[in-house]
Amino acid sequence: MPKTKISDSQGLVTLTGNGTQITNHCNITDGTLNYKTKMVTLPDDAKTLAPGDSGSKILMVAATSGRVVTLPTAEAGLNFEVYVVDTGQNIDFEGGSAGMIGIMVDNNGVLTNSTTTNSIFRVADNASAADSFTLTCDGTNWHVRGVTADTTKFTFEA
Repeated sequence: MPKTKISDSQGLVTLTGNGTQITNHCNITDGTLNYKTKMVTLPDDAKTLAPGDSGSKILMVAATSGRVVTLPTAEAGLNFEVYVVDTGQNIDFEGGSAGMIGIMVDNNGVLTNSTTTNSIFRVADNASAADSFTLTCDGTNWHVRGVTADTTKFTFEA
């Protein structure tokens, strides 16, 4: 059976060899699936995430001033994994008309959570490297779930 390749520039082509190769984020060779996740590093100013960014891993690096990350309009299935490298300043994740609800748990089992609808999830300027959380949308609200060294560094705000 010939090898097939799918790419944005050439479409579907036949090559010598075996397997299927998809050159735009996914590579299947000899029955092994290798997938490269899209990475988004937050800039030093405001950032608006698009629906096409869904599934990305978001890296929070040091900022010289507070910044706002605007999430896409609520749509069921949109999701992001966020990793703190270094914050430097407060970072607000804003859900617009969608609510922000969820929970952060620290290494002592202490919780910070919100069961009521808020519009902002704030990461404090001194959050710890390796803190992480996910943002998943159900079509109405953004659900936050994560782990941290110190829950006081994360708040839900109206």
